[in-house]
Amino acid sequence: MRNIFAGLGAGFLLFWMVSCNNTSVTIQPEDIPGDSLTIPYVTKQIRKEPRNPALFSVRARLFFENGQFEDALKDALIAHQLDSMKSDYYLQLSEYYLATGQSENARNILIDLTRNLPRYAPGYVALAKIYLYVKDYKSAEKWLAEAEGIDPQLAQIYFVRGVMYHENNLKEKAIRQFHLSVERDPELYESYNFLGLLYAEKHDTLAAQFYQTASRLNPAAVEPLYNEAMFWQEEGKYERALSLYKRIIAEKDSNYPHAYFNQGYILLNYLNKSSEAIPFFEKAMEKKSGYVEAMYNKGLCYEDLSRYSEARECYKKALDMHVNYPLAIEALNRLDKFKK
Repeated sequence: MRNIFAGLGAGFLLFWMVSCNNTSVTIQPEDIPGDSLTIPYVTKQIRKEPRNPALFSVRARLFFENGQFEDALKDALIAHQLDSMKSDYYLQLSEYYLATGQSENARNILIDLTRNLPRYAPGYVALAKIYLYVKDYKSAEKWLAEAEGIDPQLAQIYFVRGVMYHENNLKEKAIRQFHLSVERDPELYESYNFLGLLYAEKHDTLAAQFYQTASRLNPAAVEPLYNEAMFWQEEGKYERALSLYKRIIAEKDSNYPHAYFNQGYILLNYLNKSSEAIPFFEKAMEKKSGYVEAMYNKGLCYEDLSRYSEARECYKKALDMHVNYPLAIEALNRLDKFKK
């Protein structure tokens, strides 16, 4: 029988492109209390101070966090127009352009930043990220080299270069760059997560330590704990993996479907506990509508228990979720042959 399990790779490039320029998304005018940072409150302050760029920048962030991307972009543009010499506003505007699919505008605003503030190294790094996003690695390295010439202690230079090497399957070079990045910034969460992924590929238990550091730096994040669980699962340490999946549900996100799915997968595939696996696949489907892999694996559980009619029903439901789902077709054919 074939099994499939859920896995998260390192493909969160857009995430870190938007999230790593933290300066632009933490701007707060000193006269705004933290618990008053709401769109209506900031709008009221803007009416009092319509030429205060920091207020527009703060409201842009609030719009962005609320999923109102066009409104966020408008406010970020106003903040930049009101103070065209503040680097934070360039970075914020470029992030929002990028998040709304306007990579050319994002690039252009960053080029303006490097022209107006030529000694500001993060501007060159942000440009490198744009070129990395479109896989123009030569241009990305050019801008990273510019940044390194200005400020060789800037951790983001080495992080972005590490991602570039990782994308080009130059794993040892990527590891070196991520290490350089955390030497310069020991709290660079994303680098530890990448280091975990790369050491996991080498079956090196240091991977777990990097994931644990990432979890400590970003306690709300599910990804490093999930990646550590996946590492132990792939290393055959099933009880340790199960305990981490349970921690995700208990401490991080009780609605995270893959934590349920992978517990079911381990019980079915490695521990020969098919009946115990079924509730986990059901829970995964409860948390993620149309989770065809969970339905298919639930069918495998029933097949393993010789409950063939229930297995067949699961495989048919999998085909309802995903037309021509190959594993379900294969399973139904297998049951038909067995019936004969």
